[in-house]
Amino acid sequence: MSTKSLSTPQCAIPDTPLGRASEGLDACVHCGFCLQACPTYITLEDENDSPRGRLVLMRAVVEGSLHVDDPDVRAHIDRCLGCRACETACPSGVPYGQLLEATRATLTARQPNAPIARLILFVFAHAPLLRLAMLGGRVTRALRLSALLARLPGRLGFAMAMLESTRRTMPAVAYEPAGDGARGEAALLTGCVMEGLFTETNRATERTLTMNGYRMQPVAGQLCCGALHAHAGSSARRCA
Repeated sequence: MSTKSLSTPQCAIPDTPLGRASEGLDACVHCGFCLQACPTYITLEDENDSPRGRLVLMRAVVEGSLHVDDPDVRAHIDRCLGCRACETACPSGVPYGQLLEATRATLTARQPNAPIARLILFVFAHAPLLRLAMLGGRVTRALRLSALLARLPGRLGFAMAMLESTRRTMPAVAYEPAGDGARGEAALLTGCVMEGLFTETNRATERTLTMNGYRMQPVAGQLCCGALHAHAGSSARRCA
């Protein structure tokens, strides 16, 4: 057997996020513990839609046996929810979340996201636009337009049904909680969608902490955490 046949395959995509993160692929021993932790595998029963199956696809792209533009690779990677439940089940410590983000960034660099996805990411990356979008969502919900539009087919109907599901189901309780801060200080990470659509939930959290003896400390300059951008393979990860 020649020395060449024993050598490690060369990386076909060296100057890409996946190429730079590819060492993480070596930790996978294909034991299968991740299978029953993966919601897409449980639902679809397709090995390509399991964590170890996707790791095999990633390795194939790194080694060049599958092209980075292969539509099947994109389809199976896109179906991953990014829940990372497989990481807690993995006995080998495979950094699946890191590899998933690196793979999506690599694929997106070659095939950009759809225009509507890029528009959504652009809005989330710019705080003034995000505040305006959340205001529009609250107005649509308050006027019950979301309930009407939820009857439409396709993505718009689905999005309106999701918005309608955020409607408050319990009456507001008006009171001022008392607390002396004897148990310490607490800060609330308000979040973008939480503060935009579930404002009262954040205020209820603050009241609960105050009533339990915590002094709330405001946190200025909270920005978009960039999760949507990372999951979509975009490099724009901070609000402007």
